[in-house]
Amino acid sequence: MVKPRKSRKVTIEAEMTAETQDISSGGLFLVASADWTIGTEIECELRLPVKAFAGRAVGIRCRGKIARLVPGQREGMGFGATIDHYEFFHLKKAEKAT
Repeated sequence: MVKPRKSRKVTIEAEMTAETQDISSGGLFLVASADWTIGTEIECELRLPVKAFAGRAVGIRCRGKIARLVPGQREGMGFGATIDHYEFFHLKKAEKAT
């Protein structure tokens, strides 16, 4: 899930599902049906594969900024974004199923 960060000047948009294509400690590349520009601050919630964490369902919440736009992706616009802050969290049973 991804959404723009809250701002005093901007009405907050609803969160949307995005496809993460690449992720590293410094940034990520995702595809979403959004109309963002370079510099847009975003918040993301990523769910990681259970087998990567010894059977525990873990996610990452992160904040960053759009740094690159790549048009022509199959399900929307491609966005390269920085990761300026992140934290791990454990998913609840109800979240694991979705």
